[in-house]
Amino acid sequence: MGCPHFDRRRDSGPTRRDFLRTAIAIGGTSAMAACLEQEEALELPELPPGEDDPSTLPERQHSWGAYMLDDEHGNPKFPEHQVFVFMDYVGDVPPTTADREMVEAALQSVERAYAWGTRGHPRHDAFFHPGVLFTISYAPRYFDRFEEQLPDEIDLQTPEAILEAVDEDVEKADDYDAMIHIAADYPSVLLGVEEALFGNLDELNGITVEGSFEGIFEKRERRPGFVGRGLPSEHLDVEGIPEDAAISMGFKSALLDNLPSEDKITIEDGAYAGGTIQHVSQLRIQLEEWYAQPDEDRIHRMFSPEHTLSQVGATGEMLAVDSGLDEALAQRTVEHARTERLVGHSQKLARIRDEDFDPLILRRGDFNAADPEGSILHFGAIQRTTEDLIRTLQAMKDVGFEEEEQPDVDRRNDGILHFIDTLSRANFLLPSRRLRSLPVPDPE
Repeated sequence: MGCPHFDRRRDSGPTRRDFLRTAIAIGGTSAMAACLEQEEALELPELPPGEDDPSTLPERQHSWGAYMLDDEHGNPKFPEHQVFVFMDYVGDVPPTTADREMVEAALQSVERAYAWGTRGHPRHDAFFHPGVLFTISYAPRYFDRFEEQLPDEIDLQTPEAILEAVDEDVEKADDYDAMIHIAADYPSVLLGVEEALFGNLDELNGITVEGSFEGIFEKRERRPGFVGRGLPSEHLDVEGIPEDAAISMGFKSALLDNLPSEDKITIEDGAYAGGTIQHVSQLRIQLEEWYAQPDEDRIHRMFSPEHTLSQVGATGEMLAVDSGLDEALAQRTVEHARTERLVGHSQKLARIRDEDFDPLILRRGDFNAADPEGSILHFGAIQRTTEDLIRTLQAMKDVGFEEEEQPDVDRRNDGILHFIDTLSRANFLLPSRRLRSLPVPDPE
């Protein structure tokens, strides 16, 4: 169960849910005030404050795993409301000490105002995240302003390089300097954090806001969305989405065997040890066509031709924590292409797992959004190097393999390729908390 004001047993109906989704999509202080009124009308408990001393929080900005809820099987449950906020840097080069302190003061104000996710409380005993999770990261374009370069061990490639490596149009590269990713169960928390960072609020959850991004970053685009059981079927006007589905394509993806540890995707050495590489894509999904297929066909395309409805369930509920993938099934991908004329998306990705059969990327920030031209998936992932991301995307798109290893099937039967179109891609360095406020390429 997500945030209690979205509990289907307590909610008064689609009017309130649609209102809150619209408010998050619009953003701004007036939308935040409206969300607060809705939450007060439901007599929700007051949210606890955050940390008096934010330095006690994890050094890794991306330390979310231990601070998120679990489902009944122990898989992570992300906050229902998320937003990517893209920014341009408009400050001095190199950044001044005053600007760096201003950014850090704003970020620490948020951490004093709200708990970090579940605040480490028992995750099975909670119904919602009482706090917020967020990161700030920096694109190659930001670092290009400096005379020095990033250390050699930091594999931060441009989005154009990623697009070229997977045979996509380089014009789809985003050109932002930095990004804030915010995730919360309470709409007022998400909107409040965003407004406070950009200097539009003086107080947050009873805590005075010190510092802001004003005059340092300019907001260029925000991409809000939602994730959680039942939300896609309520907010997306597409027939066939299961009522209990957490994401628009139906099958849950945050299974424990699909998730590498945070240790594995964290940069280990050098000045940026404790950081990671963050990738964000905006994808359009052809949901009408996806749900025009029988359940078994969708399962075959998402997982493998050997997966069955009884094994997976309508939304993946039968899988618990195990996707049913192993090395042998991954090795049968080409065989299935030849005998079944069809291969599964997850099966293809399993071909490039590491020596422990763990994925190379950790999905972090998958959420849906409605769009007049079709449903949108905001895809986020963190990984130790850009090359790990490229290898994963190439496996999905059948690029970069030896000819005898490439599945030779019609695109409609090639995983989920036929149903997804890339709209944009962006790439960022997500530093450790120590270096998150206006880093220079070589901090040492």
